Amino acid sequence: MSTLLLSCAAFIGALSGFLALSLAMDRHHEDAYGRGSTPGGRRPWLRGVGIVLLLASLATSLTLEGRNQGWVLWAGVLTCAALTVAVILCYWPERAFCIGALGALTSVGCGVVWWALIEPTNADSHTERATGPNSLAIAQSCGRQSLPCVMIGRS
Repeated sequence: MSTLLLSCAAFIGALSGFLALSLAMDRHHEDAYGRGSTPGGRRPWLRGVGIVLLLASLATSLTLEGRNQGWVLWAGVLTCAALTVAVILCYWPERAFCIGALGALTSVGCGVVWWALIEPTNADSHTERATGPNSLAIAQSCGRQSLPCVMIGRS
């Protein structure tokens, strides 16, 4: 449940970030709001929100998969989000702002739900697995009575 929730939050955050960055560009802003309109004073805000949402997507990916695999997950999330933004800007440019705003709120909502409800229940289930020839000594020094994994080859 929490993996799916965080994966959706990472994707929706990246989608909203790319939509905000695209609406900061003159061409896509004209497509969304009509000919002759420019982002004007909204351009720095759209760029800032886009960057923050992309960084939040990165943080979510790193939280979900760790430092090594989180970058790979984020690259995949960015690829899927960029393709989705291309389709949205091609077929529904006038709805890009609404989709981006709704996505940003949904991404933040997923993060809050995970942080408030799911993570406290998973905090007790995170146990370190001890393996190797010294694992019994490590487990006993940590105050555990038995090892959480089966050691093969020892009787």
